[in-house]
Amino acid sequence: MNYKKNSNLRPLITSFILSILAMTLPPKTMADGTKVLLTQLQTLNNNGANQPWLTVAAHATDANGADLALERSESTNGSVTTAEQVGYVAFPDGHNADFISNDGSTIQFETSLMQAKGWENSCSAVEASTDNAIIIASKSSRNGGDGGWARLCRRSDSIFSIAIDEDIHLDLERGHISETVSVVNFSKTFATQFDSEEESWQMEAGQLSAPSTSDDPSFSQVQFQQQYDQPPVVIILPGSEGSDSVSVRIQNVTSSGFDMRLIEPSGDDDQHISQTIHYLALTPGTHALPGGAVVTAGIKSTQAVQFRSDVSDANTTKSWSHIQFQEQEQEQENINTEQGGLNEKSAARFLTQATFGVTDESIDQLIDTGSYEAWLKEQMALPVSYQLQSTQGYWLKTCPLNKQGQLINSPSEIVDTWQAGPGRHNIWWQSVLRGDDQLRQRVAFALSQIFVVSDKPQMLQDSQFGMASYYDTLLKHSFGNYRDLLEDVTLHPAMGIYLGMLRNQKANTELNIRPDENYAREVLQLFSIGVHQLNIDGTLKLENGQPIPTYNQQTIQEFARVFTGWNYADIDWKTWIGKGSRVLPMIPVELFHDQDKKVLLNGLELPAKQNARADLKAALDNIFNHPNVGPFISKQLIQRLVTSNPTGAYVARVARVFNNNDNGVRGDLPSVISAILLDDEARNGHRTIPTFGKLKEPLLRLSHLYRALDLKPNIKEGSFWGQGSCGRGEYPAYVMGHSWSHLSNLETEIGQAVLRAPSVFNFYRPDYSPPGVDDMAAPEFQLATENFVINSANLMNQGIYWAKPITEINKEGASWLDFSQVTALADNTDELLNHLSRILLNGAMSDQLRDIISRHLADPDFQYHNDSELDKARDAIVLILISPEYLIQK
Repeated sequence: MNYKKNSNLRPLITSFILSILAMTLPPKTMADGTKVLLTQLQTLNNNGANQPWLTVAAHATDANGADLALERSESTNGSVTTAEQVGYVAFPDGHNADFISNDGSTIQFETSLMQAKGWENSCSAVEASTDNAIIIASKSSRNGGDGGWARLCRRSDSIFSIAIDEDIHLDLERGHISETVSVVNFSKTFATQFDSEEESWQMEAGQLSAPSTSDDPSFSQVQFQQQYDQPPVVIILPGSEGSDSVSVRIQNVTSSGFDMRLIEPSGDDDQHISQTIHYLALTPGTHALPGGAVVTAGIKSTQAVQFRSDVSDANTTKSWSHIQFQEQEQEQENINTEQGGLNEKSAARFLTQATFGVTDESIDQLIDTGSYEAWLKEQMALPVSYQLQSTQGYWLKTCPLNKQGQLINSPSEIVDTWQAGPGRHNIWWQSVLRGDDQLRQRVAFALSQIFVVSDKPQMLQDSQFGMASYYDTLLKHSFGNYRDLLEDVTLHPAMGIYLGMLRNQKANTELNIRPDENYAREVLQLFSIGVHQLNIDGTLKLENGQPIPTYNQQTIQEFARVFTGWNYADIDWKTWIGKGSRVLPMIPVELFHDQDKKVLLNGLELPAKQNARADLKAALDNIFNHPNVGPFISKQLIQRLVTSNPTGAYVARVARVFNNNDNGVRGDLPSVISAILLDDEARNGHRTIPTFGKLKEPLLRLSHLYRALDLKPNIKEGSFWGQGSCGRGEYPAYVMGHSWSHLSNLETEIGQAVLRAPSVFNFYRPDYSPPGVDDMAAPEFQLATENFVINSANLMNQGIYWAKPITEINKEGASWLDFSQVTALADNTDELLNHLSRILLNGAMSDQLRDIISRHLADPDFQYHNDSELDKARDAIVLILISPEYLIQK
């Protein structure tokens, strides 16, 4: 297959279908299928007077994950006001193996699932290998309306019996329908450390006496049998002693031990006799068990709650938090300095997320810094490559003329112009391809897809200086504070034009004028809080199984009244709108501002007779401090930079940084960006989460190719439109197709061009799912239409096969890629593919793809080409670019 005049699209379409399948098929199951799931609260944050008594509920457990919640059972006291840490351990079902403990003895263990009913129904027997066996069990379904938890109810020789205990506060019975119970059976107490080339981890199981709470309700301290490198996950099975319902609660888990006490359900006297309990403790993470199976242990922070349906709680709604089990991978990356320093693969993956594309030089530069943190610090300290002045200077070099045919000498001679469009886009491409401040440019581009302004409307198409100025606002605040960004976006005239805040005025019934609601609606729906209340992990808060709205139409109308009375900074209210500055922030005109009382989010009242600036500040503060902002904005930034389906835990970790950067600052975007890129899921998710990753958006595929192969601009002088030079010097022109227009309206070719989205909803919705894939987001697939797929391929094909270096000034032609390095390697296929894997695939080319390309490049037909090295290099690049391995960013 040799691409000459026309690209052979069959391989591209086939590969694209494969990439879609890679995103839409159900996650691959883990070895051994079904999971035995053990759970235990690790904290006691919601216990005490007027606080609910809690255990753990689990359901929907499968090979890939489970849903967890805090279980209120029949408890009626208080609301869950604080998140609890739920520890979980997932073993493969039906596993049976031996291992050696620290003292050299052999420990037998097996895992199983069983059915058990309530305390008053019967006890379900578990056969153990010895009388000294340690049994750990947890209820892993929620079929009963009262919840309940697993507990030992009888023991005789090597037979242990398990039942579902439950709160009897409301109904005075402990019967319960059948539930699935997960059981792990160890032959005796032990402590062991497992060591391999991949990792070292620890596990122990033992038997303890939980002291009576009849006389002393305080916690007792428990010491582990060994010192852990980090606090382990602890699971406990309550014993059978005592006639009342009881559970065991723990807190303050450290590397050396934990605190423990018996706790009876809310409404009882909380006095219980001592009893024997069994416990399990193991290092968090994903580990290889003896026999080759995998165990996953972790901590889930959640406020999700389950409780009896006839117990009303105005402040607590039923919900679940999902956990995803992780796969064990044998290949380990050195991902940070503590683990031995950066390597080429990990550096390239990081740069794929943080820049507009990997280059040889950028990989070396990152490795030389020694850590991701150092690189981030360097990037955030770089001067900003602003675009307005450069766009204006570029425009003047193209010899613009006024209506009288005279040469324009200064941008001040014209308010704004559509003619600066090619210059604005060329300056943007110059910045993202050659600018040093790559991280800032990438973050600003992500922000441009959240705080959307587009020059599709005619007024903004004629305002290219205004569009460049708006992008500068995003660049300025990329490493600033979200609150400042929100205000500057609100007051930018480009946004004022786009969403109707400019010259929005208070109601006048005589003139049939009502405040424009457009900006009020979108600043809430798209720029800050979204339409439904969220948990810290980005999941929906539910009430009676339904999402809870964040606002209603009345709220929109109140905010619309806030956003009245704002005009251009340099003209009065009555001057023709086309003469105003699209660069200077809007200013208030109190005559047109609504000064009546307003009621905003969460019932905040703005007093009457307050001026426009005071109203605006209070309203933006009201939005900024809404609890939705952290998870809403954090998740979208994660999607734009790292992965389409971040886990709730990832979103929660970043959202907490948004809420507080550890220095008491809310909305600190440098901390948020660092948290996103340094998070363990960003660095390791490709190895541990089957659904990790995202489809590379078309513009980023182009920028990566052009950076990796050093796209050379055509150097022009004079007008874009054929006029001769006016002596203002040369300027670079990035031409992506056969005509100059391709750069300014690239969205018609590939679906994307900077600040040219089809609507305020961006090029794609952040929650978009392809047909048939309702449970996963794949936003960029909204652009994967037949036309855009083919056009994107043709555009790259033109750059790879057609464009030639141009040496004559003013000669028309496309920009061209520098193939000198890859051509020099083309006579050695392994070296060529190693290099292309490094710069295009983060050094992770699969053996399958390598084999496909190698066999193609071994075709004898190449020896008859005049320039076989160049043809081989080009074909290898194209085959990589159309492969699922390239199209899906991992």
